[in-house]
Amino acid sequence: MLIRKVSVVLHATFHTQTISINLKPTKNIMSTGAKVLVTIGILIGFFFLFGALTFTRKSGGSTTPGIFGLTLFGGMVAGIRAVWKKPKNNDDSDNHQLDKTS
Repeated sequence: MLIRKVSVVLHATFHTQTISINLKPTKNIMSTGAKVLVTIGILIGFFFLFGALTFTRKSGGSTTPGIFGLTLFGGMVAGIRAVWKKPKNNDDSDNHQLDKTS
């Protein structure tokens, strides 16, 4: 997807019938403009689905969107948080000096 580029390295040895897949995620390179566009898409999708849900619930005699409306709202919030999430600084370099005197 747009959120993360993944380089896939596939190693196969055919004489032993084993396949090894190594996924190496790269840094998050999604620009701010792309994040804004994806956020707008999430909001438009939410309002469209929420409107359709409200319309069908009102035609059935109910006055509120109910649990499905709350689920849609939670999905929208989770989607926006996932888009704007900051990447963790997981450096593989462990430079901490251990105390080996005991």
